[in-house]
Amino acid sequence: MMYAGKTEPRKNARSRIARALAAFDASKPRPGGRLLKQCRRCLIAHNGAATTTQLKDWAYAGREHRHWHYWNLKRTLLSLGAKQIGFARARGAPAIWSLDAYTENPSK
Repeated sequence: MMYAGKTEPRKNARSRIARALAAFDASKPRPGGRLLKQCRRCLIAHNGAATTTQLKDWAYAGREHRHWHYWNLKRTLLSLGAKQIGFARARGAPAIWSLDAYTENPSK
């Protein structure tokens, strides 16, 4: 049926969208994500140890501060196999993260 120069919307379009949304699972790991690459590069650039602030500046360069950035960094660092080795003597005491060479998975 034609009305006002437009065709009638397809009846199964809604089911395709629902199927696509159901296929995505946010809890599954993303092996080559942007944040994973940026965290790894930051740790390499800082000789294997970096503060949370340095990691945030590297991974979210040019973006305004959001509280959830630190949570995403922590999840990413833990999936990389990084260990929290202490706290910096700075404002807010950012955590210092280190990537143990023996626990890093080279396939990531």
